[in-house]
Amino acid sequence: GGLIGAQVQGAAFTIRITAKDSSNNTVTNFNTAVNITSTGTLSSGGGTTPALVGDVLASHSVIVSSAGSITITATRTTGGIQAGTSNSFLVGISMTQTMRSGWNMVSVPLTVSDYTKTILYPGAMTNAFAYQGTYVAYGTLKNGIGYWVKFDSVHIIPFAGLLRGADTVDVIAGWNLVGSISRPLAAASITSIPNGLITTK
Repeated sequence: GGLIGAQVQGAAFTIRITAKDSSNNTVTNFNTAVNITSTGTLSSGGGTTPALVGDVLASHSVIVSSAGSITITATRTTGGIQAGTSNSFLVGISMTQTMRSGWNMVSVPLTVSDYTKTILYPGAMTNAFAYQGTYVAYGTLKNGIGYWVKFDSVHIIPFAGLLRGADTVDVIAGWNLVGSISRPLAAASITSIPNGLITTK
């Protein structure tokens, strides 16, 4: 039924189930229910579906209550044991960042499925600029790095992904622009490997 994109933990989304044979050809007279299972925890939508109409169940709602990278499998309930498994997709939490008009210091607070700047910060006027002794423009971001991004007006930016409770970031001698994890963090809790390398926070 097509690729499943990143989803939010505990939020309903719909899947499309299409009967295909081993050569990926559509089975037009399937007309059978399927059993829905997952490598994650399904709080809704698991178990036996209504029968496919011909070769398709156009819309089936599911809710995944666990976070992580998961798949969904549909297994034939009668007339055989054929099964099909979806692509692996990310299920995480949702949060927002508020961008003001002008320059904003940002970082990616979650593990996300797409780190492209245009996906993470739609409406931004510029690339994301990281400091590496001088400012360098990036079209793809990373966790743990701080960036400057410019907007022409206030924007509310949604994120969906996995929580990051801790991180380790490579730094250079001198000043570094370091990103955040998924929750507020006291500056005093930031340490170096080995200890004693940090001169300011």
